[in-house]
Amino acid sequence: HDGLLDVLSHLNIKGKEYSWFTSYHLKNRHQCTQIQHTLKYPGSKYNYIRTYFSKFQTVRHGVPQGSILGPLLFLCYLKGLPGMVPEGGSMCLYADDASIIISGNKQRDDRRRATHNEV
Repeated sequence: HDGLLDVLSHLNIKGKEYSWFTSYHLKNRHQCTQIQHTLKYPGSKYNYIRTYFSKFQTVRHGVPQGSILGPLLFLCYLKGLPGMVPEGGSMCLYADDASIIISGNKQRDDRRRATHNEV
């Protein structure tokens, strides 16, 4: 979340809007996993439903799934990514996927560019 908050800050989002993102969308969110299964004991005509819950964990990355602003926040986060592609490379973005394509004449040079620190 800190990375996304930095991006929002660099995009000059501040004041009430910044506070809204930090309090509602990005901070202090928790989730747990629910597991439910049905048991049928031999000789019984009834089914028994067992439900188990994991412990609640703090969500440290991402935005709420299905949120209206999720796609917009994702685009804000990706805003600087194309500028980090090394020379001779290109980037393809689609929905929530990103691919970096690097080509060249020498395999060693391609490998070095592909593992560039900033990518």
